[in-house]
Amino acid sequence: MQKTPKKLTALCHQQSTVSCSGSNYSGSKCFRLHRLALLACMVALPAYAYDGKVTFQGEILSDGTCKIETDSKNRTVTLPTVGKANLSHPGQTAAPVPFSITLKECNAADATKANLLFSGAAKGQLYLSNATGSGKATNVGIQIVKADGIGTPIKVDGSQANSEKAPDTGKEQNGTVIQPRFDYFAHYYATGAATAGEVEATATFQVQYN
Repeated sequence: MQKTPKKLTALCHQQSTVSCSGSNYSGSKCFRLHRLALLACMVALPAYAYDGKVTFQGEILSDGTCKIETDSKNRTVTLPTVGKANLSHPGQTAAPVPFSITLKECNAADATKANLLFSGAAKGQLYLSNATGSGKATNVGIQIVKADGIGTPIKVDGSQANSEKAPDTGKEQNGTVIQPRFDYFAHYYATGAATAGEVEATATFQVQYN
């Protein structure tokens, strides 16, 4: 029986709905399910600073040679405070922050085949919606993009895994297999004229071998 991920001890406590079964995962071998919580705040300037963070946590679901690097499994990534004027039109982005998800102890075959599947957005939506409630900003979410020099959005609706890793992944160098590293940026994403307030978005990601 598969285990469901533990709830985060941070600000996000939503139950994960992602599993390693179903049509989306046919033919894949999953071994970890992780929660990715992106928290930030957008306020009209001048204002006090409010830091956001990205938190990872997960459990082993099935056998595999790869493990998650400690700084990818439990870490915090800060999204800075921005002014709402920077996000006044749909599609505007602001404050990109780099982060990576890194695996370790993979054999060459698993290192090459490893990919990440993100979920948390509605079908076809390329950004994570902000949580609702008192003090939350409106018309803004958080988007995750590839570190490809273009900022290509990754799918966060569970429809397509991202397999792009650092160069030479899976090759042997001085007798050691080069381990998978997935590089991304997270930034604010306007869906309209943003209002001041907190921004809190949550995603899950799953490591698969395809």
